[in-house]
Amino acid sequence: MRLIKRVGAGVLFTATLGLAIYSKRSKAQRLRDCLEDCERLPPDNDYTSSMASEFYRCKSCIFPGDIIKSGTLKKLESLELKRNDVIVASFPKSGTTWMQEIVYLIQTGLDFEGAQKQVLESRFPYLEHPYPGLAAIKKTDGPRFIKTHLPLSLLPKSALENGTKVIYIVRNPKDVAVSYYYFLRMATFVGYRGGMNDFINKFIKGEVPYGPYFEHVLGYWKQHQKNSNYGSNLLWITYEEMHRDPEGSIRRVAHFLDRPLTDDQVRLIAAHTRFDNMARNPSVNYSHWDDLGLRNKEEAPFMRNGLVGDWRSYFDRETNRRFDDFITQHLESSGLKFEFVPADEK
Repeated sequence: MRLIKRVGAGVLFTATLGLAIYSKRSKAQRLRDCLEDCERLPPDNDYTSSMASEFYRCKSCIFPGDIIKSGTLKKLESLELKRNDVIVASFPKSGTTWMQEIVYLIQTGLDFEGAQKQVLESRFPYLEHPYPGLAAIKKTDGPRFIKTHLPLSLLPKSALENGTKVIYIVRNPKDVAVSYYYFLRMATFVGYRGGMNDFINKFIKGEVPYGPYFEHVLGYWKQHQKNSNYGSNLLWITYEEMHRDPEGSIRRVAHFLDRPLTDDQVRLIAAHTRFDNMARNPSVNYSHWDDLGLRNKEEAPFMRNGLVGDWRSYFDRETNRRFDDFITQHLESSGLKFEFVPADEK
């Protein structure tokens, strides 16, 4: 009996050890698969968070390590998007939250009560982020609302093939750079501590998360200009246009989504999504990040000021000249133009 116990214990130990080794090797292999075709960038000491100090360049776009190591980008290749799905895409800090709330209200028949019950992150999962991200999207029957900061080249192929509605909101790069700087300082999971000028240099060089900026924007712009079947399923709309004519912009989005609205409905959505109302609305202003420890309360709030032309408070003459050169270099022959000041100052 003693011998049998010893043999049994030996078998159990061997099996447990073998399983542990297999699990470790499998995990290592999964990580290697995730990092395939990705280049790890040198650590950037301007970021205090260990999550943000590890960046990878994948297919020319820069991502934080948590997105790459989660394997999400690989999993997206097989994601089957549907015709009635709606994607709101943008480069970060371009008016994404604003557009998400507008789309949600249009698609749900102005369900303001439902919008108040859940934070926007739950109603509109972030496609490539580990949480709630892809898992939440796959559990939803539809129609599904999806947020992404991915460049067009990294969207699931099914988005191009199945006629998924894609709304791309773009904002002038000067205001984007300033807003992004304050966001990355505010977010504790990033913890950027470099100065504004240093950040502007990184932005121009394309060395910020989801950069380079113009590769991102021009990818969607070129698709927008194409006369193709997919072109009709991509709406290009600017942050500045939404400021200049919020009600007209809401009508454009509603028409694109085949959800016509009455004038009263348009006015209700416009009022609900005014910046001051959004900034006070806990379902969209990300104030719950305070409780989760995701926001540095000594920095600016998630919704800072929402202005057009705010860059003028931060750019000196030399910075503005360098940024203008940066813009001219990338927009030559593209036909794309930006608005840099409010409409009433033109």
